[in-house]
Amino acid sequence: MTVVESPRKTLSVSEAAKFFEKSVPWMRWIQSRPGLLVKQDGTPIEIARTTPRRAKNGYRRYTYENIGDIAEALFRAGKINTAEYNAVKERVQAFM
Repeated sequence: MTVVESPRKTLSVSEAAKFFEKSVPWMRWIQSRPGLLVKQDGTPIEIARTTPRRAKNGYRRYTYENIGDIAEALFRAGKINTAEYNAVKERVQAFM
């Protein structure tokens, strides 16, 4: 089991990937798939961006709600299985 430690209210892409036990490139790949990261009502999952000095478009910052929404979207799309979905939801609940 992956231990996720983050007292912050938002997470970097590498911290978010740990909730799924996946890599940073995997997180970026799922975000590049059109229509994949949508809520059940069809609205897109909004992920905030920062505006750092050296980043062209800013860094993505994930909330725990984003992680849960992403897990639900991936489960509905068949990209993660039931065990993976439940594990992510359990990790998210530990912080909420």
